[in-house]
Amino acid sequence: ELSYDREYPNAANIYRLYRQADTPDGRMVDSTCPAGTRDALKGKFPGVVDVVSYMRPRWVLSTEGKKFSQVVATASPSIFDIFSIELIRGDRETALSSLTNIVITAELAEKFFGDEDPIGKTIQVETWYNAVVTGVMKKLPDRTTVHDFDAVVNIDLLGPLWGRDMSDMKVGNYMSYMLTEPGADMNSIRASIAGIFQPFFPEETMNGLMIELAPHPLLRERLHDMEGGGLITYVYTFSIVGVIILLIACFNYMNLSTARSRKRAIEVGIRRVVGADKRQLARQFFGEALVMSSVAALMAVALTLALLPWFNRIVGKELALSMDIRTVLLFAAVTLVTGILSGTYPAIILSAFEPATVLKSRAADRVRGAWFRRALVVTQFTISIFLVIGSLVIYRQLDYIKNKDLGFRTTNVIEFQLSSNIRKQYDSFRQILLDHPGISGVTRTNAPPVYRESSTGGDNITWEGKDPGDLVSDFGLMGTDTGFLQVFRPEIVTGRFFSDEFPSDMKSGAVI
Repeated sequence: ELSYDREYPNAANIYRLYRQADTPDGRMVDSTCPAGTRDALKGKFPGVVDVVSYMRPRWVLSTEGKKFSQVVATASPSIFDIFSIELIRGDRETALSSLTNIVITAELAEKFFGDEDPIGKTIQVETWYNAVVTGVMKKLPDRTTVHDFDAVVNIDLLGPLWGRDMSDMKVGNYMSYMLTEPGADMNSIRASIAGIFQPFFPEETMNGLMIELAPHPLLRERLHDMEGGGLITYVYTFSIVGVIILLIACFNYMNLSTARSRKRAIEVGIRRVVGADKRQLARQFFGEALVMSSVAALMAVALTLALLPWFNRIVGKELALSMDIRTVLLFAAVTLVTGILSGTYPAIILSAFEPATVLKSRAADRVRGAWFRRALVVTQFTISIFLVIGSLVIYRQLDYIKNKDLGFRTTNVIEFQLSSNIRKQYDSFRQILLDHPGISGVTRTNAPPVYRESSTGGDNITWEGKDPGDLVSDFGLMGTDTGFLQVFRPEIVTGRFFSDEFPSDMKSGAVI
């Protein structure tokens, strides 16, 4: 987790751009920006080198009888420079110079064209237009935030294609990243770019709602939330649990070693009689602990390599044990520290036996530090009990999340995206599905019920009797049709849902 995004040469100077505002309900943070953000920033503020805005729709791409549904990044051409995306073929400077150009990944090039040179070939995008392949990207690193797409087209295409205003500063759901100059004063940049939205929201500004642009370091984006916390909490938690389990193993080794002191006492006494001093004995016991730790480490590596594919399948991750020099050195250091830590107490206790006492067989009955061993045992079992309780609590919480009634039906509901062809003939497509005996309902939405694709606020939201001082800063919207009630079965508290009996519902109706 800590290695994410560090493969970018510019990583330390890349910032994700957020919108935020302090409202009566608390701070609102929006992870998307309007389309005009890049033009408002690039070349306008000292220290700002470039900005990329992009979104990732899923489109149907087809050519030569082959058709695939792929994630296509609609992005400004600066995406190649900011994220150091290497082109195997084509020129990154001109690859997106035309709105009909497309850059594809090496994997997609192989799917479509096999061993042929894809440059200059044509790919049909949905039913909208034919794109010309002008570049092939090298496989994007998995441990990066910006990698989950199969092709790139120029974001300005959305203007003529979808009728979007690409200079709009109020509406838009684009992910945006900013590249700064190395060593630039970020405090100064933050202050200078914070207010770029305010001229476009005069009513909100007048009412004290300051919508600001807030940069967040790319190297913190995955694990650290803007307001603190985030996935880093789990990284720390799992790391601490790992260290605790390792300490339990060390305590266990100490206890077992000292518990066997009666058997080792004669050996220690004889070695002392023939001339061994305390340091030599201590080195022996440290050596034994280090050998045990090394054997355990090798077994751990073998078990990890054998079980990791199964573990990844269970937790839905793609973890890999990469034995690079950094990992090997870290692993060796942990092994060494574990051996020294677990061998310290036995070495001190066992090497301190006196020969005369040992040979009278009284040493094992008078081992010093018995209170310490008892403390270790109590600590070991206390930690184990807490870990077991913690595991049970987490299991109950996950089970609660999994089975909690969300207010709408989720079982037996299948979600998929519609191609542009089917969207044009949706009514016929829906009827074909409903005629199938195994299908009881069909609906379409602009996003799943648990995800807000669209939102608005400010002066766009009014109602009868609204007080001029009332301000809704974040109003989530979802578009759907009359089939939503049949598929998801939400509970209607009052009134009714959209109905085919009232055609006006789809033009002027709303359910809140």
